[in-house]
Amino acid sequence: MLAEDAAIYPEGKVTGYYGTLTQAAVERFQVKYQIVSSGTPETTGYGQVGPTTRNKLNEVYSGVAGVGMLTAEQRAIIEAQILMLQEQVKLLLEQLVKLIAAGAV
Repeated sequence: MLAEDAAIYPEGKVTGYYGTLTQAAVERFQVKYQIVSSGTPETTGYGQVGPTTRNKLNEVYSGVAGVGMLTAEQRAIIEAQILMLQEQVKLLLEQLVKLIAAGAV
């Protein structure tokens, strides 16, 4: 969703990885919508998607790809599935590296 606004996420990378670029985009979103403007994820939630930020994201981007139409439970299920798939990809890559090292591929 953040990639829809170049002012918030100029890099626009959609990778499924929550890294420094995504955190900076979340921080800009939080400032723009006056959620929080300083601190850390641990102290104020700055840069972290907590309930207030998630609700505002859903409100602002409700028409983007139907994301705003999902319930919190549906989002949680999808997020859990994504994490499981990422773990499976990681394991498959590890196996591939072993096979390559053994000369099997």
